[in-house]
Amino acid sequence: MIPKGLKSKTDVESFWKGFNDLKKIMGDVKMPFFRSSTSLLHLLLHIGFPCIKPDLIVMRVAKKIGIVDFEKGERNLLQSVKVIQLYSVDKDIKPSIVDLYLLIYGGQRWAMQFVTKSFYENKR
Repeated sequence: MIPKGLKSKTDVESFWKGFNDLKKIMGDVKMPFFRSSTSLLHLLLHIGFPCIKPDLIVMRVAKKIGIVDFEKGERNLLQSVKVIQLYSVDKDIKPSIVDLYLLIYGGQRWAMQFVTKSFYENKR
């Protein structure tokens, strides 16, 4: 069972066990689209589960800050999600908030509205 919230490292581990079980089921029944980890994360995120679906900006930041060695690849994507979930548990915030912070830091156009221009001038 996939937990609806994350309060501990055990909850994060339960999330990934449930995720892997669900992904296997989707593969077994040849479910189009949701057999993919990215699409399944996107679905779970939009129906209220504590995960993110990292885009290219988030993956670039994840590489830059040492979460992963490479921006691409399913293994790196899943590692980024898990590390962000664990950080979220540690800081008692939702993974989607961390995702927003990474989008802001990475300069995603839509997210830039949440900080002043001087944020980016001082960051470089």
